[in-house]
Amino acid sequence: MAIIVGEETFPANWASALVNGDFSALTLLEADRCRDAMTALLPARVVSISDGASPRFTWNFGLYDPQSGFDGGEVLDYVTHEFVNENDPRMRPVRCDRCEMLMICGVACHERGCPNMGARWDREAQDWVRQRECRECGCTVDEDDPCCSAPYDDEEDFYQGIEERLDALEDGGEVSEPEG
Repeated sequence: MAIIVGEETFPANWASALVNGDFSALTLLEADRCRDAMTALLPARVVSISDGASPRFTWNFGLYDPQSGFDGGEVLDYVTHEFVNENDPRMRPVRCDRCEMLMICGVACHERGCPNMGARWDREAQDWVRQRECRECGCTVDEDDPCCSAPYDDEEDFYQGIEERLDALEDGGEVSEPEG
């Protein structure tokens, strides 16, 4: 048997339920949503909170708890473990072309100073994908990903506002700052 170590983000107030199975701090509806998330995660399960992780606020809370009805809320990164057979196709060796990387308890460890440190291994492409912190919500996303791939709710209004401001600049008029 081998362990695939992963990381998932869920609401911060679900920590005790996800890690310890203690749902006492959640309302009945929250507990149901948490159980649904745990079921969707199977065969992996949450084992702990990520090292150094602390709750962070995001306006994209619906990505982590769609049925909550809240736009904003605190989320937390959790470590997941999935037990698999050694011949599972996901157990293909992870390699690094920039250093003498090794695996410690299923976790890929680069040499100090390796350019691929902090990158994500893409099993399908068999290559490292650089990561960056999203400026809007603080999540870790692929370097070439715009921002969590979250669509704008009012995209048409956003672009219309820009077009109006550009037209005003072209006409030599003053540009008013957008409201909000």
